[in-house]
Amino acid sequence: MYEEAAEIFLKQVRDELGEDYTMEQLLRFQMDMELITPKTTGDYLLKEEFREILAAQKDKPKKEQLSRRKINDDIAARHNMAYSSVYNLTRDI
Repeated sequence: MYEEAAEIFLKQVRDELGEDYTMEQLLRFQMDMELITPKTTGDYLLKEEFREILAAQKDKPKKEQLSRRKINDDIAARHNMAYSSVYNLTRDI
């Protein structure tokens, strides 16, 4: 059942966006189809932003690395959000 649904969805995506599409185009397509909401899309993007910043920290010397809390604070400030909401999204990363 899930495989059939996935195949139908992928066909719809390819029909609408073609074979080569960006993640942003896919997210907008899913929002247009009302498969996801702006909140879940925002949550996903915040998690991706957190992962990217965290991954970039690994190349820096230990003393120059930002703490997870500092990363969360920066993301919360940049998106004008409460720290706790960002923390709740990223605590499992």
